[in-house]
Amino acid sequence: MIKTCPDQTGHAFIQVASNGQNSIIVYGGANKKITVDYITEVFASFGKGDMLHLQNEISCTHKAIDIASNKGMSIVFNPSPFTQEILNMPLEKLD
Repeated sequence: MIKTCPDQTGHAFIQVASNGQNSIIVYGGANKKITVDYITEVFASFGKGDMLHLQNEISCTHKAIDIASNKGMSIVFNPSPFTQEILNMPLEKLD
């Protein structure tokens, strides 16, 4: 299910220094407009045996994990970009 919103899509700007260290600036944009209602609506047709692959680029990531886990879905999570919020997510539900 694809929906649109008037916001711009998210962007990430990555700078890499000559020593290999990087610095990433993230603008969440439309990615941060995801709601629990939208996640519930999208996941309505998914169930046991389906797979969810997430990155920490959308809002309500923790709820997506909860809902997918309750449906018996396999969940893969790339915790990027890393935020302190990840430490409070139900990581035990990840595969």
